[in-house]
Amino acid sequence: MGSSITITLRKLYREKLYALINVAGLSLGIACCLILALYLRSELTYDQYHVNHKKIFRVVNEFNVNGKVDSFGITSSVLGQMLKEEYPEVQDYVRLRPIQQKILYHYEDKAFYWDNVYFADENLFKVFTHDIIYGDPETALKEPNTAAVNQSFARTFFGDENPIGKVITGDNGVPNTITLVFADLPENSHIRYEVIGSYNNPQLKIPENVTARKQQLMGVNDYTFLVMDENYNVDDFKRISTEFFDRNMAAQGKQLNATWRAWLQPLKDMHLYSDVAYDEPTGNLYALYGFAAVAVFILAVACINYINLATARYARRAREVGMRKILGAGRGQLIAQFMGEALCFSLISLVAGILIVELALTLTPINHLLDTNLALNLTGEPALLGWLIALGVGIGVIAGIYPAFYLSSVSPLSALLSNRKAGIAGIRLREVLVLAQFTISVGVIACTLLMAAQMRYVSNKALGFNKDNRIIVTVRGVDLIEKLGVLKTELEKYKGILGVTASDKLIGEDMPINGIPIETANGQMETTTIQHMSVADDYLEVMGLELVEGRDFSKKLLTDVGTSFVVNETLVRKMGWDKAIGKRLQTGRVIGVIKDFHYASLHTEIAPYALHPFNDNFDNIPQNIRPYILRHMIVNISGEDIRGALGFLEDTFTAFDPKHPFEFKFLDDSLNELYLSEQRLMELTGIFAGICIFIACLGLFGLAAFTTEQRTKEIGIRKVLGASAAQIILLLSKNILALVVIGAVIASLASWYVMMQWLTGFAYHTEINPLVFLLAAALAAAVAYITLALQSFKTASANPVLALRYE
Repeated sequence: MGSSITITLRKLYREKLYALINVAGLSLGIACCLILALYLRSELTYDQYHVNHKKIFRVVNEFNVNGKVDSFGITSSVLGQMLKEEYPEVQDYVRLRPIQQKILYHYEDKAFYWDNVYFADENLFKVFTHDIIYGDPETALKEPNTAAVNQSFARTFFGDENPIGKVITGDNGVPNTITLVFADLPENSHIRYEVIGSYNNPQLKIPENVTARKQQLMGVNDYTFLVMDENYNVDDFKRISTEFFDRNMAAQGKQLNATWRAWLQPLKDMHLYSDVAYDEPTGNLYALYGFAAVAVFILAVACINYINLATARYARRAREVGMRKILGAGRGQLIAQFMGEALCFSLISLVAGILIVELALTLTPINHLLDTNLALNLTGEPALLGWLIALGVGIGVIAGIYPAFYLSSVSPLSALLSNRKAGIAGIRLREVLVLAQFTISVGVIACTLLMAAQMRYVSNKALGFNKDNRIIVTVRGVDLIEKLGVLKTELEKYKGILGVTASDKLIGEDMPINGIPIETANGQMETTTIQHMSVADDYLEVMGLELVEGRDFSKKLLTDVGTSFVVNETLVRKMGWDKAIGKRLQTGRVIGVIKDFHYASLHTEIAPYALHPFNDNFDNIPQNIRPYILRHMIVNISGEDIRGALGFLEDTFTAFDPKHPFEFKFLDDSLNELYLSEQRLMELTGIFAGICIFIACLGLFGLAAFTTEQRTKEIGIRKVLGASAAQIILLLSKNILALVVIGAVIASLASWYVMMQWLTGFAYHTEINPLVFLLAAALAAAVAYITLALQSFKTASANPVLALRYE
């Protein structure tokens, strides 16, 4: 091995271009592969840091209402306890109830909004694994009005001080005593709670009465986790689900014309294998497949470079091989020598690749694009270091095994007498490998272009409402909500504000889903699952929704308040109505029909939907809940006076509600967030496509150098016979360009299939344009030609006399 290193270092010094191309290609390939491997490891190990993760399952609710099946990640708050009481298989349960808004916490003169606030059962820290910094996990959530907070929260409010016993308050003025501080949850946690309030709260208490409990089973409030045996077969839960429904929910289901079943989802599957409503953001399995493929492809392209350049250098190394064989070197020694060279290149490239990864994770926005916080911790993870060494050795073996056998196989006589012709046998393999490189490169480029086309489609598609110049302002608390009418009047005095309305949900958010009685075409009331939203006056006008039948809501008509509905065309079609106006929904009637609009992302089809006016009777709302009631005010502003309108909005809101910071966002920005994962995938694929073709062209540049060197005398003869530099460059390039064309055909078929699968994630998507594949091929061919031309131009332009003297 020592002699291999010495010989390799000598060759690195003597053949700098060859060494630079190989090290640059392999190190870039390793760096990209390592970054993507770190990301894949993070995504594939979600929630597996919990010691008991194999025993923890989430209960998923599934309701079937008249054949319409909806699945929910949240369940009734009473389900876990009832399952534990009735089935010994259930060893324990824990509930997490999300608070679907930011909470403004106060401590002395400090006040901060905080996301990811939950209520949880007192056994949370027994079921799930946490690093406890302060406090007793056994008793932390035992008493009402206690809270466990993460380290970031504690540092924000208390610095490095131990906060146990400190009292924080929310907007409702209820004191919460901090009883525990836990380390921030790892990035690969599906539910990332930061503040946990005790579920042992009188308002959250489970009813003692069995009948009252059963009445709550059709509700959805909490994530419910069950602790089962580690080897529990989730299919066995089907029996439990059926028995439980028959015993506890059948009567209620019959009233609603609905059936229910539940199934268990392993904790580790929640992030990547969930397709349920009311869930935390999930991962993208197709993206992971794509990243895994890109990592393999980039590494393959880098290895192909090494193989191509090693076999192309045969002409230079033939005499060396012949002499070593005459001097007694066996084939095994030669193989060991060439494999040693490959391993040295690989390990040098591994070190360089690790440095590139460290720089990329620190100095580039790669973590932002991946929406994670990757780090390469070799000292803290010996297993990772071992994996990297194995990767380096593996790459060396893969890249070096063919050149080693190929270069050592030639006989001494043919090597010494005809070293140039002896290398011709490797040409066909090099062509196959170059073909593979450009097939990969064209395929990745085509996928990037097709993703970009879909993102343009998403951006430009008519959604059925106006999203531009709409500002969303958060309205917090009953006190301010009750002043919305006055606030609206005040805001509309400003000439740059064209309209004001409000809603309880935002377009793009998860909408409430309920089974409600709706009149059918034959006049019968039938329970039907629909999504719905409460809105204020002028919602249709401000949002630009098109009314195709009937009228809008009006507070001037007492019959409209809480008892009227405006529905979409999909609901009309589903119910088979010839005339929708006057049809009954629950205790109200349809007063209008709007044209279908995309209230959710383009990943999902438009479903039956209804708007209804607010019925804001807050008399029965407990005092401690009133500050947490939310509305979203939607303000249509003039595009010519955005800055002025925003300033007036902030001043007016501050005057009406000095207790809360002014919170706003633009609707179009909010909608763009629905496609962040696809946008990031497209950008990352584009970056890696660029790296992929760069590595391929590095190899092509080196290959062209050796090819040009071998054909120097031929080029001189052609120049003497009148060939121009451009003709010679074309001569040297045409074989490669032909391979690019063949690769483009193969890549087009493969990328078409891959992108068709990716587009199935969108209910509404663009058509695949064949011109995209031509453009990808043209880009690859142009880059390849420029690379070859740059390398070949010097020889093609040289004095032919010098070329004829070349030996």
